[in-house]
Amino acid sequence: MSFLEFLQRIPTVSAEELRPELDRAGVGDVMLLDVREAAEYAREHLPGARHIPLSQLTDRAGEIDHAARIVTYCGAGRRSRSAASILIGQGFPEVRSLEGGIAAWNGPLAQGEYDHGLFLLGEGPTPVQALAFALALEEGSQVFYERMRGLAPGAEARALLDSLVQAEERHRALLLGAQVSLPGGPAAGREAHGDTAADWMEGAVRIEEAVAWAATPGRSVRDIFDLAMQIEANSLDLYLKMARRDDLAALRATLHRLIEEEKGHLRGLGARLDRLPV
Repeated sequence: MSFLEFLQRIPTVSAEELRPELDRAGVGDVMLLDVREAAEYAREHLPGARHIPLSQLTDRAGEIDHAARIVTYCGAGRRSRSAASILIGQGFPEVRSLEGGIAAWNGPLAQGEYDHGLFLLGEGPTPVQALAFALALEEGSQVFYERMRGLAPGAEARALLDSLVQAEERHRALLLGAQVSLPGGPAAGREAHGDTAADWMEGAVRIEEAVAWAATPGRSVRDIFDLAMQIEANSLDLYLKMARRDDLAALRATLHRLIEEEKGHLRGLGARLDRLPV
């Protein structure tokens, strides 16, 4: 059997099959593994995807949970098949390759390097500090969406922004409630909040930069929807990565609830975007 014929026998999954599977799956049930190079990952990637380039995979396979249900992906599906072959050869029991790669995804994509957003957390944050960080980003997003209502080009955009403000209020309430169960309670959370993320919002975006972009003359309702989906996709990406960290295990249940909220939010935004005239 030729190597090409062997690769054709690698288990695959289509984007159409994978999207509902990810929607149903709990956090960590499916590991998305991006095997492209760093610049490709930073340009766009599936939210929450781990990043190990194919060129490093043989040496770094030990970083991957051996029991994980892995889906490898690349740009068009060729490198990911090779990556799946490597992992299967090293004894990983459940590995599939995404057919057509990220080009076939047709869904929300995050942007930035793997640690994009995490850099604001600093080194070795406590759960209290991480919760305060998440709360600051949610508050930043709420401030941004409230400011955007005054710039919204029409009723449809205002209705969208109203729904986004309400979603951020729910997320804030969830995070404030979670503070009660952590050492020191809300008082410790307020102290940890500080100015770490005071100028930032979800997706590690500076509030003023986002407002300046949105205030540019000629922005359409579709532009506003696109921006909101990008922010929320980056937020989902960040929370998935935070939930993976062992040092934040005390926050995992709260982060899982936020992740499910973000998934539903993105589905709702996508449905509304589909109804807009092109």
